[in-house]
Amino acid sequence: MNELPVTAAAQTFWAEARRHCPELPETFTCRQIGSQPAINGAILDAIASGSKTGTVSLPEIYRQLGRPRPAVGDGIVFLDAAGEAARAVMITEIEDVPYGQITEQHTRLDGPRVRELSAWQATHKGWFDSVLAPFDQRCEEDTVIAFETFRVCYPPLASGEEP
Repeated sequence: MNELPVTAAAQTFWAEARRHCPELPETFTCRQIGSQPAINGAILDAIASGSKTGTVSLPEIYRQLGRPRPAVGDGIVFLDAAGEAARAVMITEIEDVPYGQITEQHTRLDGPRVRELSAWQATHKGWFDSVLAPFDQRCEEDTVIAFETFRVCYPPLASGEEP
């Protein structure tokens, strides 16, 4: 959930994505996922293969920043480690779950390496704490996590499946 400014190149990418997938909304956000370039690349590969079908966000951050939180139908451009547009997706479902109630049913939308609950928690807990720290908060058992399921729209999945 590392949102970044929308660049002219991302706007051009989004326009191309909308030509291929007209149901995409006119507006979108840019996000970069993965704390390091190699992790970002692995996550984008998992999205491209169709093995990663969603992401997570923290509604509390949007509340603290006074910004609307993501909603079903929203568009996202995922950026690679260099900040270039890599994938256009549309959110199809959002489920809010307190951290302490997350199960592997929820984490299955994530990439293969972190689908097991303990791996998912090990990967995400520290990140949640780091983004909540500026607001003097930590990820607790009752912290709401938004599981955002998405559909890859552009470029089409590596499997050749149509968007």
